[in-house]
Amino acid sequence: MNVNEILKDIGQKQPEKKKKTAPRIQMIHYTKLRPNPSNFYETDGIEKLAAAIRVAGEIKNPLRVRKIDVDEYEVNEGHRRRLAMIYNVEELGLKEFEFLPCIVEDTTTTVGKLNLILSNSTQRERTEYEKMQEIEKLRTLLDQYAKENEKKISAVDMRKLIANILGVSSTKIAQLQSIDRNLVPEAKEKFEKGEIPVSVATEMAGLPKKMQRDLANHKEIKLSRVKEIKEDSKKALQRSEEKKNLTEKDLENVTFTFQDVKTTLGYAKKQIIKVNTEDKDAAIRTKVMIEALQKYLKDMTERVDYDGE
Repeated sequence: MNVNEILKDIGQKQPEKKKKTAPRIQMIHYTKLRPNPSNFYETDGIEKLAAAIRVAGEIKNPLRVRKIDVDEYEVNEGHRRRLAMIYNVEELGLKEFEFLPCIVEDTTTTVGKLNLILSNSTQRERTEYEKMQEIEKLRTLLDQYAKENEKKISAVDMRKLIANILGVSSTKIAQLQSIDRNLVPEAKEKFEKGEIPVSVATEMAGLPKKMQRDLANHKEIKLSRVKEIKEDSKKALQRSEEKKNLTEKDLENVTFTFQDVKTTLGYAKKQIIKVNTEDKDAAIRTKVMIEALQKYLKDMTERVDYDGE
């Protein structure tokens, strides 16, 4: 199933009444509204927004909420507007802002939750951290949607689908997913606060965990420094791999001392006793090795005697 078919299918699953009629707006007292605990969007700039609402005289864009009790609602979209109205009422004493325009909707279904993220993602500019959170939530919901509808969404289509919904490139999706999966919590906290940009977070995510934690302890983390550490780490790994892969030429250049051969021969003689008598091949190999070591040791002894004369 391709991206366009999935998007079309999600749209078709919206309740028919929402397609035919405009949503009904209800005026709900601010004390009846509860914040959504799963909200990950920033709620800063409240006083500035409260001032804008005072100038306008009302909230132009209704909040979207869902009913959670007889006279209680949870905010799905409009957390900053809710806080701005609380500020106007409780801090400034402006009782005319006690009631907020709200649209009560059902966001308990998977499709409802998908559309909720879509709606929130188009309301304002999000931080890179918020986009990262959106990506993971969308991936989880789309997986759930596929299971509920007995459909399959390939990894490639999943990335394209999320990119389409959020309005970002597939490259950006891959970049933020890498940060989410590989960045250590200490660095991710700095990323959330905006203390490190996405470029630095991306490079850090490719480093070993210990190096990431060491960097996260620094007050300022520069991209050039992270790249330098990453390059040094790669070179160290290459050197380590080179040491593991000795060639035949390398072995030919190795010089064994008399004591090396004598020690190895003693070890081989002990091993021959442990070899299972039924394992003839192993016994033969061990005997051949002992004979070769004995010959090599004899040659070394003769060479030493000759040099001594």
